[in-house]
Amino acid sequence: RLHETYDALMADSRVEAVVLASPHTVHFEQIMKAAEAGKHVFCEKPFCLSGAEARTALDALASNGLKVAIGHNRRFSGGLGDMIQIEGNFSANMAGYGGEWRASREESPAGGMTSLGIHALDMFINLFGRIASVQAISKRVAIPYDIDDATAILMEFEGGQLGYLGTVAATGSLWQVRTFGTKGWGCIFAHDEFTAQKT
Repeated sequence: RLHETYDALMADSRVEAVVLASPHTVHFEQIMKAAEAGKHVFCEKPFCLSGAEARTALDALASNGLKVAIGHNRRFSGGLGDMIQIEGNFSANMAGYGGEWRASREESPAGGMTSLGIHALDMFINLFGRIASVQAISKRVAIPYDIDDATAILMEFEGGQLGYLGTVAATGSLWQVRTFGTKGWGCIFAHDEFTAQKT
């Protein structure tokens, strides 16, 4: 349904659920309004920009018996056995984004990781489960505006597996994920090229 304002959409009793594909900084406010209005929520990543906001939003939805899902479009599964390690890089040239909302530190506090790497991170969690510990470095190296353009994350999953994820927001496009399991390894390159080797 079309409405001139988000509040009008929330007031429409015919609307049962909302899809949020809005700027990151308004997700929390929109989710809270949806929870108050009794609407289910499908929110494009990132769900919220802080853990505290995410917990508050999830609690508000749950207390009203509402369903929530986060939009990620790069999930996959395979037959590589028990997972041991995962590595990935999702990079693109964001140097020309100056002046756009995605180019602000407020909207993208972790630079390319906020808009790019989060897709790979979702895949990591889908395959390996919850992350137990993280070490990360994120900094501005080359982009001429105030946003991090290089991020590297080392992680350990609750199951003991290890992971590495990097993003560079000042280079050519690259999407690559490598998984290593007890029955072999697999590599996705450029979204649609898959190579695997069984042990």
